[in-house]
Amino acid sequence: MATHPLAVGVVVVNWNGCRDTLACLESLARTAPAPRSVVVVDNGSTDGSVETITGWAATRSGLRVVVLAAGANRGFSAGNNLGLAHLARDSG
Repeated sequence: MATHPLAVGVVVVNWNGCRDTLACLESLARTAPAPRSVVVVDNGSTDGSVETITGWAATRSGLRVVVLAAGANRGFSAGNNLGLAHLARDSG
């Protein structure tokens, strides 16, 4: 019987935690197999997280990372819901 790798999507919610989020993404990039897609939802950070994480993602060809800027801190649950909605649309 053939086995097929799971198509795993990951949602990471960030709020002014750029360093921790980058460490999480570095860890995901080393995972084998890597997730099919990673969505980082930024909940209105004021520490430059969106720009820094977007720049980091642009240098990683082996990991597909989408950064969504929520524009305001909508809370952890709303951030997850936003990321999951993006993954659901993306999985077609």
